[in-house]
Amino acid sequence: MRSSEWVVDHQSRMTRRFEVGVVLLLFVSLGYTCYLWLEARGGQPTSLQRINLSISAAQAKAAASMGRPDADIVFVEFSDYQCPFCGEFSREVHPQIVRDFVDPGSVRYLYFDFPLEGIHPRARRASEVANCARSSGRYWLLHHAIFENQQAIESDTELFRIARSMGMDESSLHACMSSDTRSASITADQSLGRRLGVRSTPTFMAGRVRPDGSIDLRAMLAGAKPFSQLKEMLAATQ
Repeated sequence: MRSSEWVVDHQSRMTRRFEVGVVLLLFVSLGYTCYLWLEARGGQPTSLQRINLSISAAQAKAAASMGRPDADIVFVEFSDYQCPFCGEFSREVHPQIVRDFVDPGSVRYLYFDFPLEGIHPRARRASEVANCARSSGRYWLLHHAIFENQQAIESDTELFRIARSMGMDESSLHACMSSDTRSASITADQSLGRRLGVRSTPTFMAGRVRPDGSIDLRAMLAGAKPFSQLKEMLAATQ
């Protein structure tokens, strides 16, 4: 083979290798993007699952809650403040759950933090700020305010501004944020969620309270769901 032909052949082979490499890189990038989307949207089965799991009385007591403490049925949410689907649920469906079940007294609502830190690096910080409002009785006000303004999660300045607008004292907030207690409670929520099979947000569960205060979980739904499906999940506790 003449040198000129060898050069042309070599360049052709290199071009083909480059093209193959680009195609493989695109496939890998697409696959990873799909994985991240599924992880945020609900990377676990999205239909109603019958389960046989439990939450201890101590874990239930440690959760953020609303509704009658003696309600027989419990609605459980594992969520992430930076998750857009969690924000959608908080704004559109949560008020219906409260109106039809929590306010009438038939259901107690428990919220557990489950920040997906691999894809939502600011979610834990937002959880810490929200949890600092629990001692002042402003937790649910701040909880919903953060979900209403999810773009504020990107900076402490905006998170603290929202906290102040909900009536939180800034010096108390900074003192709380410097403590390890709130972060430890979030880690405990994450550990509980993983034990219960939570892999994405939002994830919902429903169950009944046992005489000892623990919760017998009987149904699970993953992903942002309409009110009708969550209503069916609650009915599955019967």
